[in-house]
Amino acid sequence: MENDLLETFTDVVIGNKTISSIAPIFEKPQNGEYDHEAFIQNLLDAIWYIDTTIIDGANDKTIEGDRRRNLSSIVRYLHTNNVVDTKSMKTKLDITLLENAGIVEEKTFGRRCVRINTAMLYKQQKYNLAREESEGYSKLICELTMSYDALYKNENEKSRNMRVQSLLETIQTLIGFFNLDPNRVLDLILDVFIANVKNHYEFFIQLLKNSPWLPDPVDMDKYSPNYDILDEWSNDKGNPTCAHLLGTKFSRYKGSDMMPDAIQSLHIASAILVHNEIVKIADLYPHILKEPDDNDPYEHINGIACAFLEIGDFYHARYVLHHLPDIGESVAKCLREIINVAIHEVYVPIAPRLIKYFPTPTFFGSWYKPWSEGIPIFHSFMDLINENGRQLLQFVGPWLSKDLILLTKIMRITFHHLKESKNVPNREIIQNGWIEILITVILPSIAMPDITCGVIDELWNIIKLFPCETRYMIYAKWKLIYSTHQLLREQQKKVSYITKDILKKITEENCRVKGRDLAKISHANPIIVFEIILKQIQAYDNMMTSFVEACKYFTALEYDILTYQMLEIFACDRKRLKEDGVNISDWLKHLSDFCGNMCRKYDKMNLASILQFIVCKLKDRSSVDLYVLSQLITAMSGIKYEVIPSNLDVILMGTGENLRNIKLFNRNQKNVRRNSSRLGQILIEEGFAMKLAILIAQLAQSIPYEAFGMVEESAGLKSFVHQMDLCRNTYIQYVDFLAMTIGMDEYAAIVPDIEKLIDAYKLQMEYTFMLLRPVMNYKLKQHIDAMNVNNGPIEIWQPSLLPTIIQIESILPKCVWNGISPPFFITFWQLSLYDLEFPQEEYRKAKNDLLNSANDDKVRDKSKILDIARQIDEERRTHEQHVKSVKNRLKIEKEHWFSGQFTNRQDIITQFWQYCLFPRLITSADNAVFCAKFIETMHEIGTANFSTLTLYDRIFADQVQPLIFTCSESEARNYGVFLQTVLASLSKLHKNPQEYELKGKGSGIPGFQMKWSAHNRQPTSISETDLLQYEDFRRVYYKWHSKLLKAFEQGLQSMEYFSVRNSIIVLNDIVLYFPAIDTFGKKLQDNIDKIVKSGNTDILTLAISYSAVLKGRQQYWVSTRSFQKPKGSNATDSIPNDERSMKHDEKTEKNGPSSPSQRVNQVLEASRSSPLSNMRGDNSSPSHSATRANSPRRQIHPLPDRPFNKKDRDRDRERDRFKDRKDVLFEREKEIKKNDYHNRDKEMVKKLDYYDREKERGRDRKQEIPRSGSVDKKELMIRNKERLPIDDRNKRTDHHPRLRDREEKIKEKEREKRDERREERRDKGKEKERERSREIERGDREDRRERENERDRHRNDTGRRRHIEDPAIRRPRDDREIMATQRFINKKRDRDERDRDDEPESLILSTKKRNIERGIESLAATVPPRPPIKLNRSVEHINDLASSMPLAPMRGKRGDKRDNRNRY
Repeated sequence: MENDLLETFTDVVIGNKTISSIAPIFEKPQNGEYDHEAFIQNLLDAIWYIDTTIIDGANDKTIEGDRRRNLSSIVRYLHTNNVVDTKSMKTKLDITLLENAGIVEEKTFGRRCVRINTAMLYKQQKYNLAREESEGYSKLICELTMSYDALYKNENEKSRNMRVQSLLETIQTLIGFFNLDPNRVLDLILDVFIANVKNHYEFFIQLLKNSPWLPDPVDMDKYSPNYDILDEWSNDKGNPTCAHLLGTKFSRYKGSDMMPDAIQSLHIASAILVHNEIVKIADLYPHILKEPDDNDPYEHINGIACAFLEIGDFYHARYVLHHLPDIGESVAKCLREIINVAIHEVYVPIAPRLIKYFPTPTFFGSWYKPWSEGIPIFHSFMDLINENGRQLLQFVGPWLSKDLILLTKIMRITFHHLKESKNVPNREIIQNGWIEILITVILPSIAMPDITCGVIDELWNIIKLFPCETRYMIYAKWKLIYSTHQLLREQQKKVSYITKDILKKITEENCRVKGRDLAKISHANPIIVFEIILKQIQAYDNMMTSFVEACKYFTALEYDILTYQMLEIFACDRKRLKEDGVNISDWLKHLSDFCGNMCRKYDKMNLASILQFIVCKLKDRSSVDLYVLSQLITAMSGIKYEVIPSNLDVILMGTGENLRNIKLFNRNQKNVRRNSSRLGQILIEEGFAMKLAILIAQLAQSIPYEAFGMVEESAGLKSFVHQMDLCRNTYIQYVDFLAMTIGMDEYAAIVPDIEKLIDAYKLQMEYTFMLLRPVMNYKLKQHIDAMNVNNGPIEIWQPSLLPTIIQIESILPKCVWNGISPPFFITFWQLSLYDLEFPQEEYRKAKNDLLNSANDDKVRDKSKILDIARQIDEERRTHEQHVKSVKNRLKIEKEHWFSGQFTNRQDIITQFWQYCLFPRLITSADNAVFCAKFIETMHEIGTANFSTLTLYDRIFADQVQPLIFTCSESEARNYGVFLQTVLASLSKLHKNPQEYELKGKGSGIPGFQMKWSAHNRQPTSISETDLLQYEDFRRVYYKWHSKLLKAFEQGLQSMEYFSVRNSIIVLNDIVLYFPAIDTFGKKLQDNIDKIVKSGNTDILTLAISYSAVLKGRQQYWVSTRSFQKPKGSNATDSIPNDERSMKHDEKTEKNGPSSPSQRVNQVLEASRSSPLSNMRGDNSSPSHSATRANSPRRQIHPLPDRPFNKKDRDRDRERDRFKDRKDVLFEREKEIKKNDYHNRDKEMVKKLDYYDREKERGRDRKQEIPRSGSVDKKELMIRNKERLPIDDRNKRTDHHPRLRDREEKIKEKEREKRDERREERRDKGKEKERERSREIERGDREDRRERENERDRHRNDTGRRRHIEDPAIRRPRDDREIMATQRFINKKRDRDERDRDDEPESLILSTKKRNIERGIESLAATVPPRPPIKLNRSVEHINDLASSMPLAPMRGKRGDKRDNRNRY
């Protein structure tokens, strides 16, 4: 409505509408919602707004005058039609507007307004002060003092009313007779009332209620000031005059002449007057704040609050308490008195003992008879958490700690109410109400000093009723309460100072004494104390032991808070890794160790919360936090695996549980087994056992996929690789903990079956069988025990494994079973190192050590040590018998592993390597040793249709370096352990012919069988000639060493950090067995020296360490001939292939490129066939790869050998020729350019300095004396005199200063030109190098693409693979290739000419001619050596090897040595 009026009046004023258009607005609506007074107010407000904004804002005076006339017409219209009365217009509108409308006269109305305003605002109303007599006031005081006496103390209300009426009549008579001021009379009455407030408050209250000063309810709002007060107290009654007179006394009641308790009496009197509605609290409060005392600005407010509480008026006390920033101690004391009375009825039923006669607590304001009317009395628990009860408790705040009995009562009421309300519908409301009271009242009170352990226990009884999330929410808010009150802020500073002082003095010797002091200060303020302790722990790890011992005297609540604060720090956003992205930050290490030690030593630590935190972190894909779990398991169970295990540790991993507990894990310490059982029980009860294992395995599997986007960032890849190792190692530690801690029946109940683990949870085989292996072994042991008891028949497959065999057959692809059988697959994954190896010596040493320690006199518990020794001896016998039984079982199963359809030995080896060996050997060191021992066991027992020779050839094939490159650091170490174990076994066969005859060949063992039937079936008997002989084995072993050398050279020369690092790691593991040949060792030493010289800090330490070990092994190296030929052999064969090729390489490096005839002989020597026709040589076709399931790294694995076809072989040969030719041209071009630059600069210097040298020679040359005597001596003396030093050379023309300056400038310009030309040539050379690098990269990508296409074609080829060696057909060079050569020379000549445009002509011609001749000679005469090709059966195309090579565009290759020669 107001907007409509404003728009209509604005249009009329501006002139858009006429005055008659406003008539419809004033028609009354038909509905009953019309408010005439509101309409008139809106109407006048709109006119006033237009007058002050639209008209006054006009810039043109003419427009302003027109608008004022229009507005005046509107006002005149409203006045004429009686729409608005004249009084309302005079009140709201401007005088000028009213005058223009003809409603008032400006002069008369203006003077009248001035007079009224002056009278209302400035004129003081004076009574008859001139006629007042002091006698009247004296008589008034006498009447007042005679009206109250001790005799009237016990009178009844009727007699009191009679005295009040008599006194009022007397007061009125005195006022009228002596002309007394009524306000001064009231002021005197208040003074007398204040002086006698506690004894005669009833009489004076009755007097004021019956007097004329009692406020009139009707006129209450008319005289009430407009103060900003709360709505709850807006309806109170009171006399403003009385409030004003009473308020002035707060400033007048000062000085030494006042009564001692005058201020207190004033506060009580004010509270009584407000309570009896004679004075309004809102009227009195502004007077209290007028002149506060400097020492205590809230003195009167606190006094009024105490007075209200003393008389039991909590309703008005809340008004004052709401305005107080902090509650003072005096107010808090009064509040505690009220609370004690209010909760009495609720507390009596829950008191610790039955109190039959429990009197009501005495109240300090009991002199005021109606004191109990305003105190809230609580009749039930719900009353306490309602608004009044909650406000009453919150007002007292931390001051509740001054009354520990009352605080204990409140906490017991809280405990009983929460305990009783577990199953009620409004449980959440009750819980939230008490949580609010707990945070705002109880916890601040606990934080104050003088809190005892009994109070802390009562608090823990309350807090432990809440779930973990609610408890931690309460602890989080506990940290914030210290900023809410001044007392708490001071307490925080004090506690921080004391705590830091204790921590400075704590040591391992006094940790118990200081622990008590620390516990005393932490009982009431655990949040502050633990925050300081944890900061110290994160910074200094050497204080950990002392802190753990000092925490001995903490309460259960403090342990729970400590757990929360550790988890709060674990969950923060701080960096968990150092700047290198690999090592864990120190703060996380220290805090994880402290957490593990605390959980180990104190049972009250909340393990469930820590495990829940780790589960949540794993769901968030945070792998670094697994370090917390690892340290927790290590501290509580003693199970810990070293990052780099020693050989003894690997051996101990395959022993019995008792021996591992003593030697490997040290689990015989005090309370280790109890703590381990406690952790396992919590994992089972909370349901975290399998959840943690599955989450860790899934995270470890997903890390390689997450690393795909970090291919170009080395630091990021290092971090991902470290996280993968951390996940795998933690998984192994966790699974071993479960198997060793939880009972097997309980463990079998919680582990899912293999089908669910693989299909539902998507776990890989290595992680799946780590979980299943303990269950499978347990069921197998039960079946064997039952068989021994019942003497049942011997079966081929173990019945307890049959369900798993059936399940695995449907899980894996069908192509897997073309090579291996499901029973063999399950047998391999079910067995462990404990089943194959029996370290008898370790059992004997452990037993002897225990017996020796038992004989020591210092040992107390000898019986326990002897019991352990007996257990070790019994375990030794059990282990020995177990290994024998496993060997017997394998001998029964071996004939059926690869029988029937499993006839292709290449498929057997491929599937065995891909799905069994490689996934398991990279998981841990003991699994790596197991894989090597399993191969050895399969060979020793003579497994049917299994070629150990083919498997070893696959292990040492070209896949070694790709596998090493794709491994993480831990996987590389495990792979090295595997190769070490394999080489150790083969080295024994290589050194000892008797050992080879016994274990290698054996009695018809098919492992080293050379010739197989057409269908690759195992013959019934194997002849001696079909087996690999000892001499041939030594040559084959040399070939495997050669392959390892080639692989490691490629890895050490690589540009990739991981390839170099992992190669050094593996080499360090196998250093005892490789290199064993002196030439191999020297090559490796040269590569390592290059790495050391490169100064790569990431792998420098590894390289230096391996270099030192390698030098120490030089004395054990042998020559190539000694390595191949057995000792005492009379064989007179020529030098073997590899030795001859290495010698040729050394000769080539010294003497330069060889001639074509020498290369023909070289190829003839290299083409000698291998002793084994079915063994692939160094230069045969490379092995190809097939994708391995569920891992990006596992895409690299071997497939059976397959010869290349004619097209592939020709392409490889051409690529090798191009690469060698490219090397020659590059080196030649580099040498030519270097010579050109040198000669060009030398010639230029000679030319520019010619004249300077001539001048110097002319000056310094002496005068020649002719032999004839035609020259006069005097003339000679005159000529020589011109050369004297005293001659002024400035007079000579050639030494004029201007000429010298000009010559110096010319020389300077020539030097600048030379420098510019050098810079240009250097820039051009760099650009050429970059272009060459780009060409090499493009060639690498094309080569890689061709290899991948070939691998895909080879993978799809399921037919029979046959080795066919077709002769290579090489075409002679044609005219087109010769023209390409000439174009290359011409292009080089043009480029050199452009680079030497500004050189002297003579130098250009001579250099150009020399370079052209040199280039033609080098290209015509120098043919790079062809890589050796090993021919197995014939050398039909030897002539093609010496033919000239075709010239084609140069492309780089990944194996190009030139690309990697400057790597280090």
